[in-house]
Amino acid sequence: MATIVQRGTKLAYDDRGAGEPAFVFLHGWTSDRWFFAPQAEHFRQRQRVVSVDLRGHGESDRPEGAYPIEAGNQEPREQFIRAMLLPTSDRKLVEDVVAVMMAAPSHVAVSALRRILDFDSAAVAAQCTVPALHLAAPGG
Repeated sequence: MATIVQRGTKLAYDDRGAGEPAFVFLHGWTSDRWFFAPQAEHFRQRQRVVSVDLRGHGESDRPEGAYPIEAGNQEPREQFIRAMLLPTSDRKLVEDVVAVMMAAPSHVAVSALRRILDFDSAAVAAQCTVPALHLAAPGG
């Protein structure tokens, strides 16, 4: 793991392999760089692969500030996370995903959820002028 400091916040990342173009893996809401570990391991054989822990996630710094809902009941948050996963998902994988997502500070999770709800993916996709690949779970 390597780190850089961006605007006073340490960001953790892995940089492996060689070759162009480089693959950059950015995890989603309340995950971390291990989410793409199998893909990174595969592609690093022939390409440069960079996997990043975004701010507030994994081994990157967590933003400073108040955590006003952290002391509250987190059960609804955990139920929401579990509801995003398929009932047929591997139980260990589910528990690992829930543990990582619950580790994110509440204000990070709330901010991410607000942005997810406001995000206009069709408008963004229409502006894309380079090849892009979106990886999603089956049925996602």
